[in-house]
Amino acid sequence: MNKMLLKKLPLISAAFLLTGCMVAGSPKHFNTVGLGRAAFDLECEQEKLKVIPVGGSSYGVKGCGKKAVYVLNGFEYFRNSGIEKADNKK
Repeated sequence: MNKMLLKKLPLISAAFLLTGCMVAGSPKHFNTVGLGRAAFDLECEQEKLKVIPVGGSSYGVKGCGKKAVYVLNGFEYFRNSGIEKADNKK
């Protein structure tokens, strides 16, 4: 095995232990990793955001009169749409 990989193995193992059984792309993963980015983009508190799974590892987020779609790329979520005005229908 590569010596550099062996040196990084404890760090990689710790990262997996800290995330527990969280699967990348799962709603729990989005709420942990992606929701903060959505709150920043939409200029809205996380508690006011509604997360809607839209397929695969993509999530729509609505809040404070705005909405956007986020998609998983690796272990991070990136906005995959513009920030649009959200309708007030429930």
